[in-house]
Amino acid sequence: MQCNIPKMHPTIKRCLTHLEVLGTDDKTKQIVYMYLQTLYKEMSLSIKQSNDR
Repeated sequence: MQCNIPKMHPTIKRCLTHLEVLGTDDKTKQIVYMYLQTLYKEMSLSIKQSNDR
């Protein structure tokens, strides 16, 4: 059985674990996750583009 859940960057996972320990509500965790995931994607794309030059 194939699972379609994308892999999470270890730093993002660690951050969400810390938010859990701090008792952060789910909405805040979701917002933090969205920003970190966007940042990760933008950095990955930027690195790929600079390597293609």
